Amino acid sequence: MTDAHTGLNNTSREKIVFAGSVLLAIVGIAISVYLLIIHYLPASRDSVFFQLCSVGVFNCDRVNSGQYSVFLGFPVAAFGFMFYVFILFVLILRKAFNESKLLDAFVIASSAAASLAVFPLFALSTFVIKAFCLYCVIAWLCNFSIFGLSLIHVRGEENFLAIVRSAWKELWDQRGSLSIVIVITLVSVLIYAGTAFFAAMLGSYRQYAHLRENIRMEEQAFDTYLRRRAVPVDITGLPVYYGDPAAKVTVVEYFNFDCPVCRSAVPMLKNIIDKYSGKVRLFLKHYPLDGTCNKYIVARGNGLSCGAALVAIALQKSPKYQEFISHIMSKKANLKREMVLEALEKIEMNVEGLRALLDEKIAIKILENHIDSGEKLKIQGTPSFIINGKLIPSGLPPAHFLERIIKLEIDLVYGETER
Repeated sequence: MTDAHTGLNNTSREKIVFAGSVLLAIVGIAISVYLLIIHYLPASRDSVFFQLCSVGVFNCDRVNSGQYSVFLGFPVAAFGFMFYVFILFVLILRKAFNESKLLDAFVIASSAAASLAVFPLFALSTFVIKAFCLYCVIAWLCNFSIFGLSLIHVRGEENFLAIVRSAWKELWDQRGSLSIVIVITLVSVLIYAGTAFFAAMLGSYRQYAHLRENIRMEEQAFDTYLRRRAVPVDITGLPVYYGDPAAKVTVVEYFNFDCPVCRSAVPMLKNIIDKYSGKVRLFLKHYPLDGTCNKYIVARGNGLSCGAALVAIALQKSPKYQEFISHIMSKKANLKREMVLEALEKIEMNVEGLRALLDEKIAIKILENHIDSGEKLKIQGTPSFIINGKLIPSGLPPAHFLERIIKLEIDLVYGETER
């Protein structure tokens, strides 16, 4: 029998529909696998395929790795992968059971759901992410095309409801149909489990890759530290903030009162110094990241970190020095005026008392010297650590890395110590 619209007989039309649907499903699988890989493995973004996906208005990285790339704990690409594998299996099963209306209903329903899912994804890319992924767009076209071909396959039926009724009738009238449902259910579970396993493997590999990269960067930083020449760091007039004043390993930290990372460094350094009791001492130098007092910083802040630094400098010869700094650095919130006043109240100190300890002009000059010395050392941020005259990269390194360097300096100065 020949189709009046296409001029093809039914057999030829069915072959074209089947071949086209299978090809689209395979293309969808390939795209989904690739999107899953680049979601988990950033290194693959250097490939030509990724560059093609990020041309013009397309931006694969923003779409496929942003906060909207995960749904219900799975990357969106994983749902696409499950759909295409499922539809491929059902298409092959339908080929074996050519007259099964039940399988026709499965193909139409799943491809219709996949097509409807395109609309929220399109809206998200258009109005929220404001970028498109080229391969995602191709996958969307695959969804619509598979749905269209599924309708062509059943074009003899009056409508979708008629197909559903035929499928329901087939399910109740033929025992074999129940077997089909059971097989499809089992395969669906296997597809889900396989996708979850594949995603977990990629996630594990990403963690391994990150760990390997961190180790490489750590070794590079350690090697850079070993190659550095020690430079003199002026600690004249500075009291020891923590540790034994007679210790031979000196850690100088350039810090900022309004620095959350500096607050995290406090307990870390104390633990390391306690572990090597009597061998390490810590000095603090002020480097406010505020243009109000730091001429090397363009942006002007609220001046609170500058004011707190001046108070700490005034207290340098007072037994309240450590207590004042510790009180503020123990807080997790951003620096506020109330925190400084609270710290002063705790140590029973007022403005008049501070002025009696040190003239404000002298405190400002000392702060400027701290900042200038940090600039000469090319301090790029806080915290920054100088250990026995050698600068390690700005920021807070992992505790084990910081301890590794301190232990090295202890061994150099005191000889081998017990690990």
